[in-house]
Amino acid sequence: MTHLLQLEVPNHLYQSLHKIATHTDQTTEAVAVECLMNTLAQPDPLEEFIGAFPNTIADWSEEHDKYLGLALMENLPVTRETN
Repeated sequence: MTHLLQLEVPNHLYQSLHKIATHTDQTTEAVAVECLMNTLAQPDPLEEFIGAFPNTIADWSEEHDKYLGLALMENLPVTRETN
């Protein structure tokens, strides 16, 4: 069973999908569906830890990628280029 889904996407996203479609001899829609399927098929690597730890951040379950990225940025050493 399939369903028709109409999406409005930003131009840069459409252009990326269209470029891939042209190079792979597919329709832009087929590439978009493949991207969605690949994204949804990948399990969240932190799913097994959901609810395992006390949490004071209300949106942690939805925004954990953002918080992990921010923590990485805060803890990475700053390197400066020298000429």
